Amino acid sequence: MVFGLIALVLVLVVAWISMLNSLIKKKNNVESAFASIDIALKKRHDLVHDWIKIIESLDIDEKDFLLEVTNRRMEAMNPSLTVDQRLAAENDLSQSVGELILVLARYLETKADDTLRQIQNSMNEADFVIATARKQYNAKVIVFNNAIEMFPTKWVAKFMGLSSKPFFDMVQE
Repeated sequence: MVFGLIALVLVLVVAWISMLNSLIKKKNNVESAFASIDIALKKRHDLVHDWIKIIESLDIDEKDFLLEVTNRRMEAMNPSLTVDQRLAAENDLSQSVGELILVLARYLETKADDTLRQIQNSMNEADFVIATARKQYNAKVIVFNNAIEMFPTKWVAKFMGLSSKPFFDMVQE
């Protein structure tokens, strides 16, 4: 009888530890995937900054718009934002990037097609990297969110204070 009780407790402890380790691994995978997105977003932030400098050097009468894009870029780069706030800020910036491309296209259309093409190619490359990283992140979020919502790991997740992670859905420009 005592041996059976000890075996049961031992099985429960091993199961608990196994679930705990599994959740930690899944959480770390989500954080690692978000770090990949973060690197790609920083590259896009740099491109936006470069584009703003190009527009300023061209002396285009879009000062209010440039200030708005700069503010959205700074908000997206704010390190104190939560993941949810960061993703919302990145979506706002994506909308501004689409408008920024139109401003550049209007001006550069008559001035330098090669410059515009190079700018658009740079952004397309950055967007591709972001989209790839976003897919990987969202796949890891599905696995993590399923794990913390399913029985019995739900109890372990609650014990660890884990909550579901947000998906990263970019607004189409």
